Amino acid sequence: MVAEPALVVARLARMFEDVGIRNFIGGSFASSLYGIPRATQDVDIVAGLNYEHVDALLRDVAGLLKVQEAHLDNGYLDHWAPVLEVMDLLGRARAEREA
Repeated sequence: MVAEPALVVARLARMFEDVGIRNFIGGSFASSLYGIPRATQDVDIVAGLNYEHVDALLRDVAGLLKVQEAHLDNGYLDHWAPVLEVMDLLGRARAEREA
């Protein structure tokens, strides 16, 4: 069963807040919640990450990968991770998921 998008976004926001990362949700997803509903298949998240957040965030992302694995577009992750220069972080999160 695929979780409701709003629940997934709320979980991500809570994960950020739990480790002290300032964040906000924007784009069509946010405007659909607070204004006129629009069809969208993505969420725009801005997060103020620092190096001290990495380990805690990796644990949370690994948990999300484990729970949502069947519903994730791994091709999308594999495409964008090198473009965004976070392939090592995705690899660490995947390894943590297996632990």
